[in-house]
Amino acid sequence: MQIIFKNRFGELRSGWSIAAAIALVMTGQMIARALITDDNAESIGGKILITVIYGIIAVMGGLFLFKLVYKRSVREMGVIKEGWFSSLLHGLAMGSVTMILVFAAMILSGQRQVLSFNPQRLFTIGLIVEFLSVCVFMFSEELYCRGYIMTALKTTRNKWVIIFSSSVIFGVAHFLNPGMSFLSLFNTCLAGLLWAFMFIKTGKLWLSTGYHIGHNFLAGDILGIPTSGGVSASEGVFTTSHGNIEFLAGGINGSGGSIFMTILLLLGFLYVRIVVKKPDGPVWTMDSDMPLIRRK
Repeated sequence: MQIIFKNRFGELRSGWSIAAAIALVMTGQMIARALITDDNAESIGGKILITVIYGIIAVMGGLFLFKLVYKRSVREMGVIKEGWFSSLLHGLAMGSVTMILVFAAMILSGQRQVLSFNPQRLFTIGLIVEFLSVCVFMFSEELYCRGYIMTALKTTRNKWVIIFSSSVIFGVAHFLNPGMSFLSLFNTCLAGLLWAFMFIKTGKLWLSTGYHIGHNFLAGDILGIPTSGGVSASEGVFTTSHGNIEFLAGGINGSGGSIFMTILLLLGFLYVRIVVKKPDGPVWTMDSDMPLIRRK
């Protein structure tokens, strides 16, 4: 029985720890949705309630779960305050520029059409609430898929498992999204791999979190392109519709199903390798002892 729960080094197998984390996220989502009715799901109050409940259960719960299981500071899964703001802004810029370039490529190829421009949406409370909601949910995804899972997988003592498993899990988590195609699944896994690369390069969660926030917020709430599946025309500051060449337009899955996103993600690896520098001071590393050796 012990071999089921522990490896040959006497450590808790990462699969159990990861399963507990996934269960916590799903619990947060189910409770948040259960408290929202169809009438207020899209209201400002409803979005605030969903964000707060999910933030408390999933985000705060995830931090607590890590400390409970591994008896370590959350710094050891990349939640490090030093340099967090500049790194977050850098990621926001990267994600935003990527989305703008993908949007421009779609327009120039005739595979994305602007139906209307609604600048008044820029000055609404709803947009601020939506941005804060995106921040909470995207930080949650980075906290679990990069910080928690990649740290837990150190018990495998295999760097390729640590790197690739998190991106595969990230892709599988989006598999049931509406309009998911082979290319959108591939791009989702590729994005997860890019964010894992950012996490390894910086040893902190902030660059990948910023990129994730910038990409999703700009796509859905500004440019009107669905993220993680959706309808063919999305209302943001721009209201847009997609063309009929799916591998260019992305279909109802939005930019995630477009070859333009594939190209920009691949260029992202080159950018991180050349431009992003390793920070000074303590950071998360694959070869540190956490959680392999329990401190006494």
